[in-house]
Amino acid sequence: MTPFAGASSGMKPACSREGIPLWNKIRVKIGEVAGFSPQRLHTNLVESLIEMSDMKGRIVNGIILDETNIHGFLPMAYDALRELLEAYCILHGYKVGNHDCPGKLVKELAPEFDLFTFDRLRYVRNGINYYGTKIALIEGKELIGKIFLMRQSILAAIREKTGHKQ
Repeated sequence: MTPFAGASSGMKPACSREGIPLWNKIRVKIGEVAGFSPQRLHTNLVESLIEMSDMKGRIVNGIILDETNIHGFLPMAYDALRELLEAYCILHGYKVGNHDCPGKLVKELAPEFDLFTFDRLRYVRNGINYYGTKIALIEGKELIGKIFLMRQSILAAIREKTGHKQ
């Protein structure tokens, strides 16, 4: 496994600012940082991302959604999905630092991943967060449902890769 701490410690950056896949261009030796425990940091980060994703998922599941709060909770549900995508990428040795690259990289690593739906979710989330776009309650609930289905699928893939049964 490769560590997480940036390209200098062995993690392969997933995208450049121009969207050019760098994982085919940058290869750095693992363990270049003295005293660095790549496996421990790697495991802790993946576990932390899963924990935060689960926490956000429970919050969204526990709330009664309405026309007002859907605009706050849809981005939270999206973040819960993105965190699992990031964990999945880390398990494959890639560091992702934005909202565009995780979906593209996961699609490359797992061709069955629905990149079209993920990009639509990202577009809606960005509209809400950056442009004040409003969505109907029914559409928001439908999108949150899709987010949770994608989360289940990615979490199952993470559990399979790590050997966890939960």
